[in-house]
Amino acid sequence: MIIRQIEVRNFKKLVEPLVIESLPDGLAILVGENEEGKSTLLQAIRSCFFDKHNMTGERAQSLQPYNSSVRPEVRVEFQLNGQSYKLFKAFCHKPQAELITPAGRMADAAAEEELARLLRFTPAQRVRRDASDREHEGIFGMFWVEQGKSFTGLNPTADGRSSIQHALQQEVGDVLGGRRGKKISDEVAKRRTELLTAGGKPRGEYAKAIEAVQKAKHELAGAEASIAEYESKLQDLERARARQKRYESEHAPEQAEGRLNSARQAATRIAKLRQTVTQAASALETAHAEQQLAANRSQQRARLVQEAEKGKREVEELKSGWDAKHRFLAEVRQRLESEEKVLRDKIQRLEQADAALAAASVAEQLARSQFELDNLLAQGHKALQAKGKVEKAREAAAAIRIEKKDISRLKHLQESVTKAQTELNALATNVRIDLDNGVKARIGRAAVVSGSEYRLMETTTIEIADLAKVKIMPGGEIGNPRAELAKAQEKLKTELAQLGVSGLAEADARLEERQNQLTEAKSAESIVEAHAPDGIDTLQVRIAEIRGELQRLTELAGGKPKPLKEAATAVADAKRTRDAAEQERMAAEKRAKVTSEEFSAARTAEAGANAGYQADAQRLRESEERLTNERAQVPDAELHKAVIAASDRVTSAEQTAAAANKELEDADPESVDLELRVAEDALNQLRKEMGDLAERVIRRESELRVTGAQGLGERKQQLEAEVESAKTALASFERQAKTIELLYSVLVEAERTAKETYLAPVSQRVQSYLKLLLPGAELRLNEDMEIVGLRRDQVVEDFQLLSLGTREQLAVLTRLAFADLLREKGQPAPVLLDDAIVYADDERFKRMVHILRKAAEKTQILVFTCHERDYEGSGAPLIRLADCRMRAGASSAADA
Repeated sequence: MIIRQIEVRNFKKLVEPLVIESLPDGLAILVGENEEGKSTLLQAIRSCFFDKHNMTGERAQSLQPYNSSVRPEVRVEFQLNGQSYKLFKAFCHKPQAELITPAGRMADAAAEEELARLLRFTPAQRVRRDASDREHEGIFGMFWVEQGKSFTGLNPTADGRSSIQHALQQEVGDVLGGRRGKKISDEVAKRRTELLTAGGKPRGEYAKAIEAVQKAKHELAGAEASIAEYESKLQDLERARARQKRYESEHAPEQAEGRLNSARQAATRIAKLRQTVTQAASALETAHAEQQLAANRSQQRARLVQEAEKGKREVEELKSGWDAKHRFLAEVRQRLESEEKVLRDKIQRLEQADAALAAASVAEQLARSQFELDNLLAQGHKALQAKGKVEKAREAAAAIRIEKKDISRLKHLQESVTKAQTELNALATNVRIDLDNGVKARIGRAAVVSGSEYRLMETTTIEIADLAKVKIMPGGEIGNPRAELAKAQEKLKTELAQLGVSGLAEADARLEERQNQLTEAKSAESIVEAHAPDGIDTLQVRIAEIRGELQRLTELAGGKPKPLKEAATAVADAKRTRDAAEQERMAAEKRAKVTSEEFSAARTAEAGANAGYQADAQRLRESEERLTNERAQVPDAELHKAVIAASDRVTSAEQTAAAANKELEDADPESVDLELRVAEDALNQLRKEMGDLAERVIRRESELRVTGAQGLGERKQQLEAEVESAKTALASFERQAKTIELLYSVLVEAERTAKETYLAPVSQRVQSYLKLLLPGAELRLNEDMEIVGLRRDQVVEDFQLLSLGTREQLAVLTRLAFADLLREKGQPAPVLLDDAIVYADDERFKRMVHILRKAAEKTQILVFTCHERDYEGSGAPLIRLADCRMRAGASSAADA
């Protein structure tokens, strides 16, 4: 199929008629700016071929322009198998379908059915979901690529895939073995599925056979374990009975009890020795305590004697220090009183200087207030003069009523008068009157002079005596220019009268005068603002405030204001005098402060020395009193005798304790204690073991009686037979599985090879384009006609992992290859690409244009783009939508 002409009207944003004529057989570039309707044009073509004309609902309404209820219309003229066809569809209001074929005209449903038969697609049984639904567009759904979808792969529809498969079978024949080969392959796959999973693991009867072998082996292992357990229990019973007999023959319980009695007697003797050692240790500890008590009392008496002697020396030293600090305190007090007197004199002098400075400051304020008042009065006078000028200028400007808009209106009226006068002059008629001798004529009341020329601008009657009356009407039937002139002049005159001027020049002069007055008022306002920035009233208030302040300061100063300079000099002198007095006061205050701090420190030191002396003297008296009291109770000689006696008692107790410890050590108490514990544990262990043996014998005899009745030997033989049987069945399934797996892999490999042969026609055609784009690369397709990868440098790259631009370019090449194949098999389809090479760099883009030119030698290719400059060197015709819209508009106007 080759599209020759497209007409669109009222379709979405394509409201105005758009007509694209004489589309070529090969490559054509349809150019439009962004938002100009390129994608909408492609959708209009799709709707014309594949949308039912009588569809309703949101899908139909979406074809109408925004906020409009007009009827979308699309008309396409195309050629198929060398014959011409015309297709027209209108949607929504009065829906219509019309197909004109070489055999005649068809309408509505008949047209839709014939179109589907011609283009080999299955019409949708219901309204398509949206514009992206391509399921019922046959092979065209793959070749007509909308914007932003070129890199997603081919996505052929069911009808498109069927058409391609039919063409491939014509090209390579039935390479997959036909129906019989397919039946064998399906049967093998079915049998493999019964025995194995997709990953090759057992399933079904095969898996059950494996489970049966494992189950039989498990049960046999259980039986063998039961037999082994029976034999183990029997041996354990014999060992328990043998040990019982040995204990009875050796009289083990009696021997263990005798050993325990001997150990207990030895332990009793050790306990008595330990008691003797404890008593000796207690006596030694008492002697040590008494010796320590006597020694502590003797040491305490010696410390009291030393403390008393030391206290006497410290009290004498503290008394000497206190006397020295008391004398120093008296000296500092006398010096402090002298410096405080000097400070009081300096403070009095400073107060006098402060009073003199305050009086000078008041006099200076009075002088400054007088100076400020004089200045403010001068400013007020100038501001009032300027204010008068402002008011006078504004009054003069207000008296002039003419404004710029009035001048504009006058100019417009003057132009109307001029225009009417010009039109009247243009219609004037020049008349030359030549009279014969004796013939008289009149124009109005004036006699005509023969040979004179007259310029007539209004209807005029020329009377020729006794001969004729000639009525001349300049301009004929063209209006009444004189009346228009009079009307314009009257309007101008009325406006001039209202404004009180004689003409436009006077009005301009009056307006200029008004502007000059306003400018003068503005200048005077600037003067007012300069002298009274906050307003004249505020200035007057400030003058009144200064006058009040001046009166207050005059009363405070007790005289009239001095000159400002003299007052400022007096303030400076008074301040210097005051600063000097302040410096002297600060120096005196600093000296007094230093001496005061020294006095405080001396007083604190004297008080501290006195307190230390008094405290130590009191402690000395207390120590001497306590020593006297203790000596009265126990003399020093008795304390010494008590210490010697306590030492003798310690020596005797140590000798007794040593003898008791030696006797206990010789008796080896640790071995006796250990033997007692061992004898007790041995008897208890023997009794427990004999009880356990008796219980175990009873339990094993009972268990063996029960187990012996189960027929373990016969059960083991039966299970061994079952295991062998399950192994035999499993071996059969394993042979079947290996055979089926081998056959399946052979068939899969054969099918893969066949599919490669099956797709070879497309691969060869793709390769002829691919070598121009990516030399040395190889495209990989699957049996569903989808691109799966690209082989470069012996590495196969997954299609979805390639860059966006490469995926887009490969998808376009593959579409071109399929279009070549279908054209050769009698089913040509044009390729429509909406901005389909936008992700290519400059070099790739140039190669893709060459490929499009090559493919266009066999197939019609229409490229929709907004990048006109990119295709200017392609050699293909550039069809601009704006030009097509203009031609359509001109054609509609001509038809009207």
